[in-house]
Amino acid sequence: MCVFAHYAADNRLGAGVIHQLHFLCPHAQVIFVTQSVLSAEDQATLGRYCAVVIRIARDVLGRDFTSYQAGVRYLLSDHRLQQTQWLWLVNDSFYGPFCTMDRWTREIQGAEQSRAAAWGLTNSFQRTYHIQSYFVAMNSTVFKSERFRHFMAKPWSRGRVIERGELALFRE
Repeated sequence: MCVFAHYAADNRLGAGVIHQLHFLCPHAQVIFVTQSVLSAEDQATLGRYCAVVIRIARDVLGRDFTSYQAGVRYLLSDHRLQQTQWLWLVNDSFYGPFCTMDRWTREIQGAEQSRAAAWGLTNSFQRTYHIQSYFVAMNSTVFKSERFRHFMAKPWSRGRVIERGELALFRE
């Protein structure tokens, strides 16, 4: 399963997002969470790639994490996570992949066959070590845990999203 966080100030589905969805969809069912009011044409495009499209308020406090939260809430209510082995949290600032579909498939399969509880595309040492939140994959031991559910249920406040979102996810 993939929860994809989207925001576009111009309320458009950009070509980069469509490129991302093209690569993600063969590997995961996509729950697309947007803060934008998309045209009928863009919604039809999403229908070709996404299992579900959820629209949330535009000025949310937690940015991508509020979108992730809405997608996880949907998956919990729909009981889809019970049979899921991997959950991906992806946002529209992930511009790749910059490789062929075959290479992308091999990389994903290799990562998911490893013993890692979580993996991502970019390590960061800003403030403290963490995987940057624009593409994070977690196995079921992580996203089925009570700590993960508690983290995803907490309310967001204005500011400090990096500390309370991206960094906190890995502390939990």
